[in-house]
Amino acid sequence: MSNLRMSVLIQAVGTGIWDICQEIEKIEGVKTVQVVVGTFDAIVYAELNSVNELKQFLESIHKIEGITRTETCIAI
Repeated sequence: MSNLRMSVLIQAVGTGIWDICQEIEKIEGVKTVQVVVGTFDAIVYAELNSVNELKQFLESIHKIEGITRTETCIAI
């Protein structure tokens, strides 16, 4: 069972949000990725086993070209 459940809100530049989402789907812990309309361009739903995995998970997202900003919401 996963200890951390979260939503990561993604802002991206350009028109490549679909390609960005395909890259995000490859990251371990990602359950779903949805393109949305509004302030953010996509929402990532993820489950991780520990806080130690969180840093690596977020670094993996930030390495993807085109992502300009994220906001992480951890479920309590």
